Amino acid sequence: MPVVLDPTRSIATGFLLEIIMQMNHLYAVREFGDVFVDAAVRDELGELVFLSLYGRDTVILQFLATFSLPTGQGGRRDFTLVRGVEQHCIGMAAPEKLQKLTGRLPRNNLFGNLTHTWLYREDAIKPDRVNRRALLLRFDETEAAFADRTWLLLRELCPVPLLDHWRQPLMTALGAELIMPLATGEAPPIGSVDGARLRVPESFEQIVSMAVAMGALTLDEAVMPADSNHRIEQAAQAVAQAAHAIGRIQADARHDPRQPLFELGDIVWTQGVQALLESGDVIPMSFICRHERGDWGVSSDGYLNDRAINDGSRIFSAYPIDPAQPCKGFGENTIWVITEADRSVTTLLLPDEY
Repeated sequence: MPVVLDPTRSIATGFLLEIIMQMNHLYAVREFGDVFVDAAVRDELGELVFLSLYGRDTVILQFLATFSLPTGQGGRRDFTLVRGVEQHCIGMAAPEKLQKLTGRLPRNNLFGNLTHTWLYREDAIKPDRVNRRALLLRFDETEAAFADRTWLLLRELCPVPLLDHWRQPLMTALGAELIMPLATGEAPPIGSVDGARLRVPESFEQIVSMAVAMGALTLDEAVMPADSNHRIEQAAQAVAQAAHAIGRIQADARHDPRQPLFELGDIVWTQGVQALLESGDVIPMSFICRHERGDWGVSSDGYLNDRAINDGSRIFSAYPIDPAQPCKGFGENTIWVITEADRSVTTLLLPDEY
């Protein structure tokens, strides 16, 4: 949801008397006399994202022109906001990427034409749908209104549909991972502005899908479980563990001279394998790595697997959980790895879960 910029919504409402009365709430720009700022936002590198400034027409024009000149010709790439002992350096490494919105204050005053200008990067008002992230600026807004706007933007950025009655459990369980208040960042906002950065990671879609499968999120609000928050947290932990396991598989593969013989698709495992993983009794990535390279373990279907690589049939491997103990390929001390015929998914499971 884009932010609507309105240059009349500053501390100065357009009446010179109020500007003077509120001067103690403003920042001066040290390098430019008679330029004042009431709000500024920087990114993690200290570069300008949003700036609200005002002053006489000529002074504002001079300020803007300075950043369009090469540094060898008197141009600048940063400036400093000061208020008492407080100082903030703001970079403007790419002023050509900034957009400008200007409003004029009433002319009937002793100081001539006064201008209020907002400078901002496009990402200050437009969500990045490709990378699924956005900046939400907050000026004069209640907590409830800001929370409503955040949820609407999350729904807009998420690739899967989110129902409104999912809001409370999702935001309670995952809000800290999705939303980073600007005040906690490396370069907190300055003046009369606040807000947050919203980022929807790729894992969010998987967490929502798993939460639906676990019954934590339901189509009917009336049957939503009371512990949906906790179930969503469990889904998030499972997705994180799966991502870690896949990362380990990829790392092991880089050190294995043999090349994978087929596609694995999505890698999933059952609750029984999850329990072994949590106890430290099994490392599923080692079995996956052997499986995709043609080491079928103690499977009696080895010759069928060799044919399946070419004819597109199901591939089945069996391995001992504890190599020091007997394993017949079924029963106790056995883990199975099955890749479906369409290569869409590879499942790790215990024989009694088949």
